[in-house]
Amino acid sequence: MGSVAEAKRAYFKGVTGSAQNAVAALEAEYYEKAKVGTVSPVAPATTAVNGTVKQAAFIAQVTVPFADLTAAATAHNALLTALKTAGVMKPTV
Repeated sequence: MGSVAEAKRAYFKGVTGSAQNAVAALEAEYYEKAKVGTVSPVAPATTAVNGTVKQAAFIAQVTVPFADLTAAATAHNALLTALKTAGVMKPTV
């Protein structure tokens, strides 16, 4: 069984009369959907598949040594939160 893109290409080839016109029609459909935000060029990243992620929020550097263990844990948790929010890290197990 072929992909959806292959099926659309075959359909457009039948309608437009050539493979080149079919590709152009597919591209036009893709860009029209992308323009209104219904299509993402690359899927979000998962633990198994490469994809896109958002830029993580800025986290200020901390001074070493930390005043106490609580300050170290707070800085570490801020980094984890930024990575999760950006989609770099899974939010839960």
